Amino acid sequence: MLSRFVIVTIFLPMRDSIGDSWSYLILFVAPVIASIIFLYFHLPETKNKSPIEVEEAVAKLPTILSIRSRGKVADEKSLQL
Repeated sequence: MLSRFVIVTIFLPMRDSIGDSWSYLILFVAPVIASIIFLYFHLPETKNKSPIEVEEAVAKLPTILSIRSRGKVADEKSLQL
């Protein structure tokens, strides 16, 4: 459903105004490159590590729930001040 919305409201008008190749570059290639850069800097190195060491490294990464809970605590503290 979301993909249809993006195609109809963003891709088709963009393709008509700037062409196919620039539309693909902006809507597909740019997010892929940004994702690769993000993953390169934020995923732990796993070369020459055992599967157990990789599991331990991944277990130490912050989860979405822990990040959300930290944000709520900070928001509540700022409201109390």
